Amino acid sequence: MSSDLIAAIIRAMKCYAAIAMLQGDKKTADRYEQKAEVYRRHLEQQWWNKETQVYQNFFTNTNTFGKGEGETFLLWYDVLTDSSRIQSTIRYLINNPTNVENLSYLPYQFCRYGYADDAYKYILHLTNPETKRREYPEVSFGVIEGIVQGIIGVEADARFHRLTTIYNSLAKHSAELRNLSVLSSKVDIKHWQNGSSFTTNGVSAINWRAAFHGRIPFLFVNGKKTKTVQKKDVMGRWRSYIDVIALPGKTITVVTTYQ
Repeated sequence: MSSDLIAAIIRAMKCYAAIAMLQGDKKTADRYEQKAEVYRRHLEQQWWNKETQVYQNFFTNTNTFGKGEGETFLLWYDVLTDSSRIQSTIRYLINNPTNVENLSYLPYQFCRYGYADDAYKYILHLTNPETKRREYPEVSFGVIEGIVQGIIGVEADARFHRLTTIYNSLAKHSAELRNLSVLSSKVDIKHWQNGSSFTTNGVSAINWRAAFHGRIPFLFVNGKKTKTVQKKDVMGRWRSYIDVIALPGKTITVVTTYQ
């Protein structure tokens, strides 16, 4: 038995619960959420090593735990809820390099949890012609994922026809995506230090959630002062956002300060 298998089971049950909820079957949704929680508690109580401060990776038929690979997928399946254990897991991954297949998952995951500088280093490493075995398919997909969902912070939610963006970079330079195919549209996204712009070229409007790191009481949408929603993520970091309707062919600009 491996820890990544348990993580996959947890995520599968939570996904099935979400599907049931969308279909209006709250009873089934609750049952599978409870099943997922039983596995999650088992992972936290039985697989966490208090001495080494990392998760064990496998359990043998001689009833002993062992250490190998698997931390990557605890992050990938989004099953960890303790910020200190997430930090320990990421530190372990940073200090214990693995093969390119596993490395390809890290840029996006590191961005999600606030390690954008490390994510950028892995993107450069994975795209370096000197990196061995970089021709593996995981690498190219992982790099694109690390840029689009990681650095640019794109998250689509078809339930609400909503696209969230957040710039996961501390650098002073800007970043831009053009003709990104998502939600039956092609969109352009640009980020800079204190703002973002969004253009959709599809046939229908998109609900754009423009998010920024930190506690920001107001944002300026095309110059109009707008009150934000402020929430903490799993790592305890504040983010502030506003929801705006992006009409086809129109560009919306949201900035943190307006002069």
